[in-house]
Amino acid sequence: YILCFNYKSLEEKAAFADDYGEDPRELKQLYENNVPVNICMDLTGMKDGEYVVKRRIISPKDGSLLWEWQKFDFDDTLSGQEIKYIRQICFPRIHRKKQTVQQGVLHITETLGAYEMVLIHIYME
Repeated sequence: YILCFNYKSLEEKAAFADDYGEDPRELKQLYENNVPVNICMDLTGMKDGEYVVKRRIISPKDGSLLWEWQKFDFDDTLSGQEIKYIRQICFPRIHRKKQTVQQGVLHITETLGAYEMVLIHIYME
């Protein structure tokens, strides 16, 4: 397994203000920027053959409880059914593809948006 995350530092005003960020509507403004990051990896010493590369992705738009709660205007008086609905839809997005290892090298590239994380699971087919 490989875990990748596009970490963003807190803005200076957010880091030093005691009450900044208590309102969930401020979350997008808490961090330094929204720039994506490109990650390239070559995994060496692998046995040649077909592999499955499965990705589980959580981002502000996929699998994020806060993103879904925002659609309810951050209401803190949601009904039990509404809370259950949000919990049921907040799962990581899953992608799966096959890749061939030749000469012992598996090349993986990822582009992660701001605050996005991916768990990569690699196994031989």
